[in-house]
Amino acid sequence: MPVDDFESILSTAYPITYSCYYSLDEYNQITRSYIGAFKDPKVILFNVMRNARLIDDTIYFWLKLFHTDTSNFTSDYEHYNYWYKMGSYSGLILYLTLYNFGYT
Repeated sequence: MPVDDFESILSTAYPITYSCYYSLDEYNQITRSYIGAFKDPKVILFNVMRNARLIDDTIYFWLKLFHTDTSNFTSDYEHYNYWYKMGSYSGLILYLTLYNFGYT
């Protein structure tokens, strides 16, 4: 029946629309948090002091990966993995520095 088909379409579209809405809402919250960190330098100082060990470890592994000789890569997977890790480490540094971890 057409009604059952339409209901099936709506039931499969709901998770997609919900996840899109939630990701936009989450992006909005994170953006506001990062902008708030830029407005108040004490938040950045607090986060750097609170997460100094984690930031130091992340920068160490980021630099170690940065100095990797990529000309020896033989597959697309190695290139993909390299750039995936570079993006992950860069994002983690931003997260540890700018995200508000409770400083008010």
